[in-house]
Amino acid sequence: MVAEKGRPCTNPIQQGELDPQGWIEVAASLNGCGADAMLLSCAGVQIAPVLPALERAFGGPVVTGNQALVWHALRTLNIKARPSAYGALLAGAFDHDAALRAAG
Repeated sequence: MVAEKGRPCTNPIQQGELDPQGWIEVAASLNGCGADAMLLSCAGVQIAPVLPALERAFGGPVVTGNQALVWHALRTLNIKARPSAYGALLAGAFDHDAALRAAG
């Protein structure tokens, strides 16, 4: 299932000025839509302070462009330490080793 929702703005400066709390409302409006995850593809929005709240409001993982970049860098450099409070992706929930441990 794919659903789409956004916060209108006309330029990257406005994207950076959007209140992070507003993304929680967007996430809550998508809760129950049937999507497996929520993607915020803009690198200019302020999301890090509200990632855990976004995941709770959405009811699943939230992935941002910047978060995915950091995740990829950690994997590429084989760094096992994971920061907390930055969402399921950076917490390691989708790392290959974590998936193997969960499977049994």
